[in-house]
Amino acid sequence: MPQQTQPAVDAIRMEPLGKYAQNGVVAGQGDSQTGINKRSLYEHNGVAVCSQKRAMFIATMVFATLFVISLIIAYAGPQNECPCAGEKPDELGEEVLSNSTGPPVPLATNGEVFPWNSVRLPTFVRPTRYTIAVHPNLTTLEVKGSQVTIEFHVEKETNFIVFHSKNLTITEKNVQNGKGQLLNITRLLEYPAAQQMYLQVREKFKRKGHYTLNLRFQFWLSRELEGFYISSYHTVDGETKYLATTHFEPTYARSAFPCFDEPQFKARFKMSIFRDRFHIALFNMPVINTEDAGFYMGTGLLRDDFQESVEMSTYLVAFVVCDYKRITRETQKKVSVSVYAPNEMISQANFALLTAADAMDYYEEFFGVPYPLPKQDLIAIPDFAAGAMENWGLITYRESSIMYDVDETSAAGHQWVAIVIAHELAHQWFGNLVTMKWWNDLWLNEGFASYLEYLGVDHIMPGWKMMDQFILDKTHPALNLDALASSHPISVAVHDPVEIESIFDIISYNKGASILYMLEKFLHQETLRNGLNDYLNIHKYGNAETKDLWNVLSKHTNQSLDVKAIMDTWTRQMGFPLITISREGNTITATQKRFILTVNISSETEQASNESVSPFGYKWYVPLSYYTNQHTRKVHHIWMNMSN
Repeated sequence: MPQQTQPAVDAIRMEPLGKYAQNGVVAGQGDSQTGINKRSLYEHNGVAVCSQKRAMFIATMVFATLFVISLIIAYAGPQNECPCAGEKPDELGEEVLSNSTGPPVPLATNGEVFPWNSVRLPTFVRPTRYTIAVHPNLTTLEVKGSQVTIEFHVEKETNFIVFHSKNLTITEKNVQNGKGQLLNITRLLEYPAAQQMYLQVREKFKRKGHYTLNLRFQFWLSRELEGFYISSYHTVDGETKYLATTHFEPTYARSAFPCFDEPQFKARFKMSIFRDRFHIALFNMPVINTEDAGFYMGTGLLRDDFQESVEMSTYLVAFVVCDYKRITRETQKKVSVSVYAPNEMISQANFALLTAADAMDYYEEFFGVPYPLPKQDLIAIPDFAAGAMENWGLITYRESSIMYDVDETSAAGHQWVAIVIAHELAHQWFGNLVTMKWWNDLWLNEGFASYLEYLGVDHIMPGWKMMDQFILDKTHPALNLDALASSHPISVAVHDPVEIESIFDIISYNKGASILYMLEKFLHQETLRNGLNDYLNIHKYGNAETKDLWNVLSKHTNQSLDVKAIMDTWTRQMGFPLITISREGNTITATQKRFILTVNISSETEQASNESVSPFGYKWYVPLSYYTNQHTRKVHHIWMNMSN
């Protein structure tokens, strides 16, 4: 960082690091900085330095030791009757191991036992505010001088906190209490397998206490399409232009700044971004101040400070540094809507801008809940893995999902742009304002957005008759996947990042949307809208679970329907029923059985699957509608109550 940027970086007082190596191991008091750096380099590369004579002596001793050990193993190894076989080592605490046959002991990068043995973070520590500063260098890809201040609240007395960090080098650290006094940090351990950091202090964090964690760190812009990564595009003249952008869903915020990277840990965010003068910086919130920040590598720097965000989950944080242009308009409620794109593509952004503003107006009216931010940006990203990402106030899109060329884009592409824009804007309420508590209820985000996108586009473009396309576009693909024995319930237990990634699929999106479409039909849209308004107001800026939605909707039916009992059969078990109707005289009988496409599945296997996997024995509450040839205009509604 240049000298001129030091005041911004030094706004946080940090502990001197001479006593601590980066991996948390206490360094020698007499080590010079050069000695520490050399040792760190050798340890990092697994290199040791010694004389040839000493090396021969060590090798001889190693071979002799191995020979003795082999004899001991052969003739004096432990027998099964040994009373100590399988006992838990005394030096391991209860929170690390429950018994010798349990999961392996987690080890930190310095070889110490990592004391926290859960993929989930402890819930007795809750962040309330992040203050972040970054300076991405789009030439060297370094992100140096970054810092984060995390204000957090402690629910019970403890001497440690656990937070997330992935591929970040923490260079300085300190913890302060509510009075600004420094606490003595005794350990900072990293466990890459869980992407976690364990910080321990000598003085305990007091119950109901407020504290501040200050960290400086550095890392590299990623070349993958996740975290804080580098992207590029080519001008018509063949020049390559670079930009830095983010994608944090579901668990990549931890690779851009240390954080409590779970959706339930909502907090406010303040952001400062250092950039070149020919770039712009974007964040979830509007910029409120821009100042000169000196020079770096011969280039003048500016620092943009952004308005503090509302409370939101870490995966919704977004920031971009680029050289884009924008077009802007306002919604009926005076919310500024902008689309950002490379200068040569900005003319293709007009349809996206009009659609976004109209969709914002529609959703505000449909939900009866105002959009809470002062602006809504949409930006085209050249390299983007998903179709789009609903970052609150700064939605990122793949170029093909936002750009519309009147002369080149197909009719299907035209419709696709409208659908994706409407989908991400629906998330501003379902997903952002109210967020699932954990990823097992991902469908609360994606199912609702996939259902509401069709309502939104149908309102904006009534000639497209979107609801007539819904069954073909949404329900049929869901049926195809859900008919397989390898399907999964809409609400499914997930734990680690790999499992979380796996449920971003047709079941969460399309089946989730389809059961909401069914829900609308038997509740009627007005009841559904009133229930959703209540649900959003009760849980806004917070988290919810599937049962919270069902309970609110049941209330809006005056308890005439147990919505939770009905919908649990659709969300907590995989598959769907095949309804068979038979008639004998004036009696009509309806029977149900799980429809499954798996070839040659035996009845025994199916029965075992039914009993062991489904909590409902693969029976569903099914709303049926019928009319008779005597009264063709009178439609009757009955329920199959998990029976024939």
